[in-house]
Amino acid sequence: MQDHNDHRDDHREDQRDPCKKAYDRGCMWGMSGRDDTGCPYQEDILMDWWHAGWREGYEAFMKRHPHQQEVG
Repeated sequence: MQDHNDHRDDHREDQRDPCKKAYDRGCMWGMSGRDDTGCPYQEDILMDWWHAGWREGYEAFMKRHPHQQEVG
């Protein structure tokens, strides 16, 4: 049985890593089928992580919804 405190520690770890957070946010944005113009970050490194996540998420979205027009 997993200790519930372990899960909370993982969540805090995610909050401390801004690159992972940016990637995860981009991935969720892409998985919703939205285009890549919604990046909320100004810092280059975070923008890069967000766009990497968006690409992965959008690819997953397109696999689930192949009838959707691709973003150009």
